[in-house]
Amino acid sequence: MPYVRAAVEAGAALLGLRVVTYGPDEVARLGNPTVAGERLGALHPAILGAALPADVLAAMADRSAAPVVEAGGAGGDPAGALADLLVLERALGGLEGKKLAWVGDSPGLLHDLLVAGCTLGLSVAVAHPVGFAPDLERVTWARERAGLTRASVQVTTELADALQDAHAIYADPWPEGASDRFRPYAVARHALRGARGGCVFLHRAPERRGPELSASLTEDGGWLALEQARTRADAWAALLGWLLQPDPLRSVLSEPRWPKMNS
Repeated sequence: MPYVRAAVEAGAALLGLRVVTYGPDEVARLGNPTVAGERLGALHPAILGAALPADVLAAMADRSAAPVVEAGGAGGDPAGALADLLVLERALGGLEGKKLAWVGDSPGLLHDLLVAGCTLGLSVAVAHPVGFAPDLERVTWARERAGLTRASVQVTTELADALQDAHAIYADPWPEGASDRFRPYAVARHALRGARGGCVFLHRAPERRGPELSASLTEDGGWLALEQARTRADAWAALLGWLLQPDPLRSVLSEPRWPKMNS
């Protein structure tokens, strides 16, 4: 995942951090993930897992002294979701009361967007072919958050229903070998009749954009994919800075710094 690694390294560089990368062959030789997490957590301030199975990451986190974060994969993509929400907030003038339509497969990024977006008042509608629905547990969690912010979560197999009144549309790349299943979910101009005027478009892998999004829509001012890519480095810097900051209470107790008083 070269683009994920590039975003992580760029974000870490903004904080003066150096990233040590373990390639697929090295990861395969780490052995027992619980032991590996314990050993790597003693050597590094954080462990970022890119495209690792969720059970492997969970096992690494079990005894790691350092935080273990999914850096993009089936389990989730917190930095990617943060970057996309920042881009949407700027483009839409805020998230509360707005609607995002996600069209396509249901990767980990969608699940993080669902929960985080609904927490911030962003309604999310997901249009997917039969057999590609998002995780029910994460959808339920997002609906609980939406109930507190007056947002909503819609999961449907009807493209038109998801696009109705949408302020933003997120077109996800189709899985390999599933074109026939996804063809009815291609986003083109004629499908936007129910969307809001000035609708913006997002895409998590513009270098692999295909028939899921009409090329003519990428030429509009609402094409935000390049801004998404640029913002991912900032999102990683923010996430790493938050993860690695000292505990405020511990800092105060161990190193109290009182303001100087004038005599």
